[in-house]
Amino acid sequence: MVNALRISMILAVVVLFFSGCSVEKVKTQGQIDWLVSEEQVKNIELKIVWQNKFPFDETDQLKQLEVVGGRIYGFSRSNYLVGLNRENGSAVFIRNVAPPGLPIYGLAEYGGMLYSVVGNQLVELNPDSGAEISSERLNFSGTCAPAARNSSHYFIAGRDKRLHALRADDKVQIYEVAAQSDTEITSIVVTCEDLPVFSSKVGEVVCISSDGRNVRWQFQAGGGIVGKLAWDKDSLYFASDDTKVYKISSDKGKLLWMYRTEGIPDRGPRVTKQVVYQYVRGKGLVAIDKNTGDEIWILTNGIDLLAEDEDKAYILADGGQVILMDNSKGKQLGAVTIDGASMYAVNSTDSKIYVADGEGRIACLMPKY
Repeated sequence: MVNALRISMILAVVVLFFSGCSVEKVKTQGQIDWLVSEEQVKNIELKIVWQNKFPFDETDQLKQLEVVGGRIYGFSRSNYLVGLNRENGSAVFIRNVAPPGLPIYGLAEYGGMLYSVVGNQLVELNPDSGAEISSERLNFSGTCAPAARNSSHYFIAGRDKRLHALRADDKVQIYEVAAQSDTEITSIVVTCEDLPVFSSKVGEVVCISSDGRNVRWQFQAGGGIVGKLAWDKDSLYFASDDTKVYKISSDKGKLLWMYRTEGIPDRGPRVTKQVVYQYVRGKGLVAIDKNTGDEIWILTNGIDLLAEDEDKAYILADGGQVILMDNSKGKQLGAVTIDGASMYAVNSTDSKIYVADGEGRIACLMPKY
C-alpha cells in the first residue's frame, strides 16, 4: 500500500513537471539547472531539442538509458522505469518494475509490447502506460544476456548453459538447446528469417531451426563472443576476445570480413547504415567500413557512438566530450565538453543525441542543419 502510494505521488509529480521542455521553455525557466546550454554545443552545430529531469527521489539516481522504438527509457538504481517520448521529452509513464537490487536483463520491444527478464521472471509491459501485461516465473535462472523474441517464441539464456525457447502466448517451454561446447551463452538475436542465433563463451555462433531440432549453420570464432550480437539486414556482426570484429552472413554463417583490433573488446559493436563502431578498453573507438571491413578512423579517447547524421558521427569521449567525426574523410571536425554528462543512450536510428547525469538531468540534442 505504501509503495503504491509512493508511485501515485511520483506519477503526479511527473504529470505536473514533464511537459516536454522545448528550447523556449529552457530559456524561460532560468531557475532550473539544466545539463546543457546552447553556448556549449554551438561549435559543433548542435541545437537543444528538449531538456528535462527524471523525478526520482533525492536518494535515488539514474543508472541507465535505453532507446527502444519511439521512447527513451531511464532506469533508476532502485529499479524505477520512466518512459519518455523521444520527440519532445514528455513523460509516458513511471513504474517500479522490481525491488531494489534485483537485476534487470535488457529491455526490448516486439509487436508494440515491452519485455524484459527481471530477476527470474519474464515480464511484459504496455509501452503506453507501463502497466504489466504478464509476468511469468522462469523455472531456471537467467543470465545477463538479454532475451530475444520472434513471432512465436521467447528465447532466454539460462545459467544452466541452455537456450530456453518459451511459447510466446502462454510462456510454456517448448525446447532447450546448448552449444556443442556446453558453455555459457553470451547473446541471442533473431534474424529476418525469424530464426534464433546464439553465441557462446568459446566463440560458437549457432543458428537453429524454429523448432530447435536442427542446426542450420555454425560459425567458429577464434575466441569467446563478448557483448551482444548485432544483426542488420542479411548480416551478423560481433566481437571476440581473440581481438577481432567479425561480419558473417545470417543465412549461411559465411565469413564476410574480420577486423583485428589493437586490444581485447569487452562489448559488442554498434552497427549503423554504413559503419561499424567498436570500443576497445584502453585503445579507444574504431570506425570500420560496414561493407569492406576497412578501418575508417580510430579515436583513442572515444567511448561510444551517440548518433549519426549522414556521413558524420557524434562520439562520446573521455571527460564528457562530444566529438564530431567526418566518416567520409576519416577526420575530426570539432569537439565540445558537456560537464556532468556521465550517461548516454546509443541511437543508431536517427541523428538525435541523448545525454544525462546521475541526478537524472537529461538533454536531447540534434544537428542544426
